[in-house]
Parts: sequence; structure tokens; C-alpha cells
Amino acid sequence: MANLIGMLSMNGHADTVPFYLKRMEDIATEGRRATIQHFCDVELQYQTYYLNNGMTADLLQREKRLLNRLKDLGRLVPDDFKLSLYYNLGMAQLLTDDPKGAKRLFQRIRNLGDLPERPDLQGVAILLRLLLVSVEESLPHFLRNSGRYFKKMHRLHRMENMVLKWLKRHGKLGVLERKDSYMQLAEGIQVFRKSRCRGADEVAVWALSQASGRPIRELYAEELKNGGGR
Repeated sequence: MANLIGMLSMNGHADTVPFYLKRMEDIATEGRRATIQHFCDVELQYQTYYLNNGMTADLLQREKRLLNRLKDLGRLVPDDFKLSLYYNLGMAQLLTDDPKGAKRLFQRIRNLGDLPERPDLQGVAILLRLLLVSVEESLPHFLRNSGRYFKKMHRLHRMENMVLKWLKRHGKLGVLERKDSYMQLAEGIQVFRKSRCRGADEVAVWALSQASGRPIRELYAEELKNGGGR
């Protein structure tokens, strides 16, 4: 079913996907392990569909139930699934111009500890949280802690290195200088967007929003219309 949903989305039949998502959700399972796997697969399929079609409000309508379910299941849900589910929820909050909600979800990812299974996604979540915190006085504290995380994981990739250096420079600027600084980040991240580096689209749309003063949701809608976005 998941493969069928993916094919429909890629072949221009996204309008038929909700029908098959509901059918997938209604599949009966037996045994705890199968039930947990089914729950994770269904939620990730819904999240992917909603994000790729600009339906962030629909995604967030499932947030409360999803978080309660994750809480009930606890450690039975693999951390890599939790990370992906939290990340997509955080992205939906970010794309609906709710930085507080996005920071809350990205902090959940940080609280999972170091995850060798998906260091790429965890690293991006930490970078996005740093960007959201960059307007606050507490940034130096978060910057030091995150710097230690990347060093410990031995995986400071080029994009992460670029964004961390930008944050250090940006934090020293005055209010009047920051607009140009945001635009520099938006332009500097383009090389990583071209190589489809995970997180580059998210960083770019956030930086453009800060530089232009336009809501992220408007920029995101334009990205989707022009065939960009996630």
C-alpha cells in the first residue's frame, strides 16, 4: 500500500492518495510489534503527503493524537521513527509560522540523545532550532552545546559548518545589519539546495522569511507552486 501511495503522488495523482491512506490506516494488525510498525508507517505516509502538498494544517490536526500515542507506546517505538515523526511535526509548525511550536518539537529530538541511526536528520533539527533561537539572548549557550554535539558525533558536514559559522557572525551584528545577514545565509545555502542536501530547503525558506519580512507559509506555497519545496 505504501508503494502504491508513493507512485500515485509521483505520477500526478495526489488527489487519490487520501482514499488509499485511509484504507492503509484501516488495515487490521495482530501483535504489538506489527501494530507499532503499522502505526509508524501510516503516520509517516500522512505526514509526507501533507507536507508535499502544502497541507500543514491537516498534518497538525493529527499532532495531539500522535503525541499521545507515542507517549503511550513509550520505548516500544524505535527512536528513528520518533525522530522522523517529530521532525515532520516541527517542520509543519515552522511552515505555519509557529517558531515556538517548532522549537518544542525540535527539542524533543535533541532530548532523544545521540542517534547514530539518523545523525543527518538529528543534525538538521538541531541547526533549525539554533536558527529559531538566534533572535534570543540565550543563543551563545545553545551554540556552545550544539557545537559540542557536532564534535562528539564527528560529523560536521559542510552545510552544518557553514550555518554554524554564520550563526557566530550573525550573533555579533546589530539589529540594522541583520537583514543583509539573513539574505547572505539564504544565498549561501543555495549550493546545498542544488545538491539536495537535507535541511537546505528549510534553512533557505526561513532565512528568506527573516530577510523579507514575509510569512514562511507564503514562501513555502510559492516553492510548492514552482515545483520546489521539500
